[in-house]
Amino acid sequence: LVPSASLLPSMTPPQPPPVITRLKCVQHHQCRGLLTPSTPPPYRTSAEVVRALSQDIIGGPSNYDPDLYNKKREELLKILPKSQSELPPRRMLDSYDSAIIPIASDPTLKDRYITYDGGVRIGRLLEDMDIFAVHLVFKHVLNPLQKGGVGSPFSIVTALVDQIDF
Repeated sequence: LVPSASLLPSMTPPQPPPVITRLKCVQHHQCRGLLTPSTPPPYRTSAEVVRALSQDIIGGPSNYDPDLYNKKREELLKILPKSQSELPPRRMLDSYDSAIIPIASDPTLKDRYITYDGGVRIGRLLEDMDIFAVHLVFKHVLNPLQKGGVGSPFSIVTALVDQIDF
């Protein structure tokens, strides 16, 4: 009996595994990759991110007035895209950002984030991560109909964390 060719083991020599090289990062703490930019984002604190988000993107009155709110919403609906096709294509890299919480250099922040026994206030950190997620979504959604100084017509809601391990 002669075995068929399909049952014979491959006669090609084994190939060496691919070589994975690491880039040496000198300028900043992260290397350029598929999800990180070649230059780091500007140094901003979490308070600066929240301030920019509140003033430039979300906008709106500082107190609730139903008539003023409805008038503002009607204006924003005019710049709401009618379909997804009106929005430009985006990559994850387009919304990459970071923010610093300067606990070590700011005693007020240290009191807000560190417990009396030196632990981290997880709830405060989760609250900031939630706000930062909203910042990233607004950065990612590039509306060509929205001009500078006008709030966004989008309402962003964050709702779910599956698991957190410490």
